[in-house]
Formats: sequence, structure tokens, C-alpha cells
Amino acid sequence: MKPKKPNGILYFLAILVLWPYMKLCWHVKIHKKGFTRPEGAFVIVGNHVTFYDFITIALALYPRRINFVAAAYFFQGKLLGRLLRFMGVIPKLQFVPDIGSIKAIMGAVRSGRAVGLFPEGQVATYGRSDEFFPSGIGKLLKNLGVPVVLCHADGGALVKPKWGKRKRRCPLDMTVSNLLSAEQVKQYSAAQLDGILREALFYDDAAYALAHNRRPKGKARAEGLENALYLCPKCGAQGTYRAQGDRFFCTGCGNTGVLDAHGLPAPAGPEDKVFPTLYQWHRFQAEQTARLCAAPDFRLVTRGKIHFPQESLPGTAQLDREGITITVEGRSEHYPLSSIQHMPCSVGKYFEIPRKSGIITVYPADPKEIMRWPDAVAALKKNG
Repeated sequence: MKPKKPNGILYFLAILVLWPYMKLCWHVKIHKKGFTRPEGAFVIVGNHVTFYDFITIALALYPRRINFVAAAYFFQGKLLGRLLRFMGVIPKLQFVPDIGSIKAIMGAVRSGRAVGLFPEGQVATYGRSDEFFPSGIGKLLKNLGVPVVLCHADGGALVKPKWGKRKRRCPLDMTVSNLLSAEQVKQYSAAQLDGILREALFYDDAAYALAHNRRPKGKARAEGLENALYLCPKCGAQGTYRAQGDRFFCTGCGNTGVLDAHGLPAPAGPEDKVFPTLYQWHRFQAEQTARLCAAPDFRLVTRGKIHFPQESLPGTAQLDREGITITVEGRSEHYPLSSIQHMPCSVGKYFEIPRKSGIITVYPADPKEIMRWPDAVAALKKNG
């Protein structure tokens, strides 16, 4: 199975339009000092910091056309799916084995193509690499046996955080480098390659903002943050945060924070309690959720719209120590925790249950419930 080679004319026109847009609106800076583009087939790996990473990588490596690998979710729409396939994009089911995508990647490499991968699988919510890193990419690289190019982005969460509703004005830096030669790929074990990738792809945009004095500017920078912060560190209330302008506050106790000049949380007053980075807030929430998950009778129930590959119906999703149960129109389907490697989500919109037979997408009636789900699933899987 071999994907289409990206259409040359459309690729050129896209670059022609997108380069000035990314330069002027996203303030993209591409650094390629010391980089030598490999001849023939090679693999590009990039850290996933925004939904526009593929554009920045395409610009950085032009005129080489790239077969990118993207989540199968984006192929559900007929028009977008056809366009993506026409441009040689390879669909991949997130966080489940997908033999079809592996065959397509191998077919592209055997044809001398460049293939673009985002090994992390999704954009991190809190501006720093997640603890979870999918295994298996090292094994894939071993089987491919071609050079690996690294495209590392910094500042994506400052320009457009996953939870944010608006883009900010702030530089986005991408550094392109030769990560591994074909000989090095053959020399290392699959586990060693996984470790090399994890270290190379790591990013922390809070530390980057402070180290490089990045100051994201824009209006209503905090709006959307209420969907990522589901637990108040002062009173412990759940789902009580609201955001307005650059401020976010708990409606239960009034605990208020602001985003400072670097886009980082800061207390609004001496009595307010906030964490200095969103990632630290995330760890606090995850730890508190893990304590709740330790209870034998733990349950998390969410009501909303359940989207199957062929239909959408109102229903409920329930998580407990045995797994996830989806109930619609009196019918229930159960998915054990052992079948769920990781839970993708879109902050304020939905979370997904990956399956080989197709993704189940849950759109909660209360979007503030969404971020509790991946934290709870991770805690239950860790504790067995």
C-alpha cells in the first residue's frame, strides 16, 4: 500500500500562500544552521505543539514534498478526507495498532519519499510534553532503516495554546537538525530509539518563555482556560473556574489568577493561590484525581452526545475500575482499561475512545468535565 505523492502544483501554491501567512501572523522563525537534508527517503519527527505544525515543517523542508501522518479523525469529513488523501496524507488511528498506516508509511519510504510523523500523537494541553509517550515508534524506525530529521518547535503554546480561543502575537521557533543517520538507526535498539526520540522531542514552553523573554500579546488571553483547569487549588471545588480577558477565577471561593507578561499564571492578590505554570496545575489535578480513583467504588459519569463512526446519539459514558461503558438508547458497550492505551481529547469540546473498529467521540453537556477523563484513565491504568 503506497500513498499518493503530494500534488506538486497544489503543494507549491500552498507554500506560496502559507509562507507569508505563517511569517506575518505566526511570526515563525526557522533555524537550519548545520542541517543537511538527506537524499532519498527519510523520516521527519516533530514535537506536536500546535495544530499547524505540519505547515511549519512543510515550509522548513520545501521543496521536498512530505507524506504526513495524521489522525484518522480528520478523514471523517468526506471533502477534507478526499483533500488529505489527494495530498498524500496517511491516516492513522490514534493510540491503537494500525497496520494499514504502517504499510502506507513503509510504501512511501520504499518509493524514496519523506514521511512526517508526530510521535507524541497529540498536542499537549498544558504547554509541556506529556508524561505519556507512545511506544513503537523506535521499532518502526528500525524497520524503515532510513535517516531521521528532527523538527523541534518552541513557543507553540505561547502563540496558540490547545485550550485557547484566540491566537497571540509571539515568535514560534523551529529548529531543523539531523537527528539520526541510517547507520545509527540500525545500530540502536528499538527501545533506545524510543528514548532518543522522547528526549529530542521534549519541550517546555513555560521555561522557554522565561529563558528567551517571550511575551505573548493579545486580547482575552485567558479565555478557554476554564475548560483546562477543573480543580481549584484553594477550595478544592470542581468545575468552578471561569475566565474573562486575562483573568481566571473560581466562582466558589473567588480565587483569582491572571496571565502575566510571559503568559504564565500569577495570583491576582496576596490571598489568591495559583501555580506558577499550567503544567504544575495539571499535575496537582492529576494527583487529586488519582486519590479519588483509588476508592473501590470510584465512578465518573458524563452525559452528552456520543458520536460513533456512522451515527450520533444522546447517551452516557461511565468510567470505573473495570473500564468505560457507553450507553445509548438502552444499549451498552464496555471497553476494558487494558484496551485503552491513551485518551485523546480536545479541550472544551470532546474526548475520544480509540478503537480498532473506529473512534467513539464523546461531547459532554458540560465541557468542563472533559479534562478529568484522561487524568482518571491514566490513574486507573497506573494503579492496575
